[in-house]
Amino acid sequence: MLLTLAATAQQPAGTAPMPAQILNAKAVFISNTGSIPYNISGGSNRLYVSFYQQMQAAGSFRIVNDPKKADLTLEPRYFSTLNFLNTPEVQLSIYDPATHVLLWTLNQSIEPCALRKACDRNLDSALTSLAMQVMQLRSQAWVGVN
Repeated sequence: MLLTLAATAQQPAGTAPMPAQILNAKAVFISNTGSIPYNISGGSNRLYVSFYQQMQAAGSFRIVNDPKKADLTLEPRYFSTLNFLNTPEVQLSIYDPATHVLLWTLNQSIEPCALRKACDRNLDSALTSLAMQVMQLRSQAWVGVN
């Protein structure tokens, strides 16, 4: 009981701990969900390839092609929310590959577009933002309530 009180005392008020798997990860596996909207070029692999390239450019993780060798599985997925704005988003789910427990989810809006080149650019921008958010997670031992 004394250890519990000591651990609680160290935790900043209004916060919760970041999962250790995220903080300690060195290798990631990126899964291909094949989800992509009709107005984006590159076919069903576009989201996977673009996110893979963004994570590779960020350079904070070693990307592996076997989930058994990964500390985290990153699963990007395109979706369009069902609200009056019909905002397209990319959702990134972060799993523990050993247990397949969902550890964290990040969402990034994609700017609306009409022309294919603009849609491609907006998707790439959203994926760059998601990759940066993943890197920022690693620096947060505690997550605060906003």
